[in-house]
Amino acid sequence: MKVRLATVVVAAVALGSLTACGSSPSDTATSSPQTAVTTMVTITRAPTTTPLPSTEPDTTDDTTSTLQPAPATADDSTSTAVGADYVGHFQRHESTLDLASAGTGKLLMGASAVDVETWAVTWQASAPGVAITLDRRTALYGRGLEAGLEPGQQFTARFTTGETGSRVLQTGPIGPQIGDQIWCGTGGPSPECGA
Repeated sequence: MKVRLATVVVAAVALGSLTACGSSPSDTATSSPQTAVTTMVTITRAPTTTPLPSTEPDTTDDTTSTLQPAPATADDSTSTAVGADYVGHFQRHESTLDLASAGTGKLLMGASAVDVETWAVTWQASAPGVAITLDRRTALYGRGLEAGLEPGQQFTARFTTGETGSRVLQTGPIGPQIGDQIWCGTGGPSPECGA
C-alpha cells in the first residue's frame, strides 16, 4: 500500500506552523485572519495481476515409454512381503536392532550402561522369519558383552505375540552365550522388552 502526501499539504502545514509561531498579543491588531489547513492523504493499493492463460502451443511429450521394470532376482529377498515386514527399529533393555530395506543393519547390545558392543549385520528372508548375520564389530565400549560374538555368526528372528498381546520380535540364540531374546518395535511395548 502506497501513501502519497501532496507537496501542497506539506507546504501548507509548514506555513501554518510559521504563522502560529509569529503571532503575539501585541500583533493582534495587525495580524491577518488564520486560514484552516486541510490535510489530504491518498491511499492507493498496488494493482494485482492475474496470469492469463498461455497462448503458446503445448509442447508436452505424450509418448508412452516401452521400458519394462527389471524382473526380481533371487538377491531381492528383502523385497518379499516376509522380508519387508522386518524393516525397522527394535529394542530391549540396553540393546537395539535396526534392519534396513537394503538387507543391512546394526545390532547394539549392552551388558550394562558401560559394557556395550555394536555390530554391522546383514539379513535376508528365511522362513518363518529372517536370518541375521554378524558382519563386523564396529564399536566396543568397556568390556563389551564378553559373550563370544564373532563375525559370520548367524541367528534367526521371527514375529510372535508378547505377554500383553503385542507383536514382538523373537531372536534365536545370538552367539554361544546369548539365548532367545524378545525385542519390541512397532507392535507396541511388552514386559519382555524391559525398560
